[in-house]
Amino acid sequence: NEDFNEELSRITKNQRFESNKSSNLDGYDNPNPSAYIASPDAENGVVKCAMEADALLASAIQSESDGTLSFQLDRESYNAVIKGWMSVVSHLRIKKTNAYIANQMITILSTSIPEGGVNPLAPNLESYNYVFHALCDTRASDAAEKIEDLVKRMLKYYQVLPDKRSFNRILEAWSYYGGLNPSPQKSMIALERVRRALREMKSLYAKTGDENVKPQTATYNYAMKALDRHMMGVSNVAAGGGRDADTRETATYNYAMKALDRHMMGVSNVAAGGGRDADTRAVAEIALEIQQLLEEMLANYDVGRGDPDCKPDISTFMSVVNAWIKCGSDVFPEAPCATEAEAFLKQWQQLYEKTGDNDFRPSSASYMIIIEAWSKRSRFDSVAAKKAEELLHHAEHLSATNKNPDLALNVHAYTSVINAWSRSRDYNKAKRALKILRYMNDKYKETKDEMIRPNMWTYNSAINACAMCQGDSTQQGEALKISFAILKAIKASKKEVANHVTYGTLLKAANNLLPPGAERDAILKAIFENAKKDGQVESGILLQLRNGAGAETFHAITENKITLIEGGGPPTNAARTNGRGRNRPVTTVDEEKIPMEWRKALIMKKEDNGKTYTGCHERVCHF
Repeated sequence: NEDFNEELSRITKNQRFESNKSSNLDGYDNPNPSAYIASPDAENGVVKCAMEADALLASAIQSESDGTLSFQLDRESYNAVIKGWMSVVSHLRIKKTNAYIANQMITILSTSIPEGGVNPLAPNLESYNYVFHALCDTRASDAAEKIEDLVKRMLKYYQVLPDKRSFNRILEAWSYYGGLNPSPQKSMIALERVRRALREMKSLYAKTGDENVKPQTATYNYAMKALDRHMMGVSNVAAGGGRDADTRETATYNYAMKALDRHMMGVSNVAAGGGRDADTRAVAEIALEIQQLLEEMLANYDVGRGDPDCKPDISTFMSVVNAWIKCGSDVFPEAPCATEAEAFLKQWQQLYEKTGDNDFRPSSASYMIIIEAWSKRSRFDSVAAKKAEELLHHAEHLSATNKNPDLALNVHAYTSVINAWSRSRDYNKAKRALKILRYMNDKYKETKDEMIRPNMWTYNSAINACAMCQGDSTQQGEALKISFAILKAIKASKKEVANHVTYGTLLKAANNLLPPGAERDAILKAIFENAKKDGQVESGILLQLRNGAGAETFHAITENKITLIEGGGPPTNAARTNGRGRNRPVTTVDEEKIPMEWRKALIMKKEDNGKTYTGCHERVCHF
């Protein structure tokens, strides 16, 4: 028996070496693992090892049935094969196959001994945890229910108590419940099961004092992420449920947070007549519940004086930030997302300054996603753009004064602030965007830091801020001048080149900022000539030109080389029905008629990326 188990162990241990070998399984989704071995495009030693161990066990079982086996199989024999298949599931990441394998593992588990029997073949906690792990890795929508069914059997027939690994797998599996787009009803079930699992862990730990069932940080994190995932659907869901002062460990809490966070958005439509305000409150309550989980962890940890296993990690803190950000998504823009997220971020920074613990140091990513949240709110929030810029400079101050020395915001953060002003209703948005752009350029010249060097996204965003200016004629005139000054700066740059987005946005600026007439036509022509010279002409540019110049002028500027399809093509998102329910006319461009010389830069870019150029991306325009 020892020799047999040693051979099984040797085979499955080989999987860790085989998993480092290259394998191409992307094109396969066959539930039969043997298909991967037969495939000429895939050499997967992980699967081969598992099947070899499985075949060896099957042969021993047959010999035992025939009475020819010279030794007795035990649970370690079965565990070795189950562990081998678990490694396959972790390695393949192919849903249909992994679900098949996990079900086979359950079969092995249940047939190793009849339920209720007591002998050396009875599955132990290790046996079940291997299967739980595999079921979790399938990320199947029904994995949580299967795990809970197995837990019931484990308790009923073998009197085996789950440990923290078992509970963590349960919580993680509930975060996948319902698939990618779970229904509100499924989200409600998942949230309740996550909370129940935490209560059961607390109760079991309180009764037994067993460290193996003490919740951990990961449990909190999984609960947070489950809440976050279904946040948008929640409505009138009580955030309570009561939490006592039992000690909890970090890993278990992280799993629970992930599960709660993931199901946060899926329950908003279950409110009975609560209306939009009730939905908004419920969504905010879920975000608050996630933050309260963190606060509970901090209280138990007590800055190193309490339970060290309750110490939050970066994932825990980011779960709270992400929850508040998702709380204020486009569906619920009125929710206090950015305000609460920034308030929490400041508390997080104060905790780091107080403790000096690098595990509590706010990351650059946390600042950037909140800046982006303020940027998105600037469409309807008059102070959002200002808040985004203030947070940007606050982060710079923290870095400069060594209060958070590793805090380094990159070009994306600065560009998000420019976009915030672009989306705002501020009549001086063009000047504000130019000020940030100049600040970035000056800082880059001083530090030579490539992370803050303006790129084409930055330049184009600044031009767009000019194009969206809604002030008086003087302010709009200044905005147009600024847009051309930015173009001049691009051309003077040695590292950036104006692209089709640049010229399309300049055409939009001319259309928005100038009244129809000879002056606008002349400027549109000049912009188009520059785009043509640079080989950057594509359908979006032509449609912007047509929108501003009119049909006759358009054909004159394009030398009658472009064919417009007036009202042609299927309606798209940009061609929504008008108030009378009729489709608005859609104008498209016959891309085959765009001269190759006019789009040479786009062709070269496509070829550089290893792709064949098949025309420009279609855009639509209304008249």
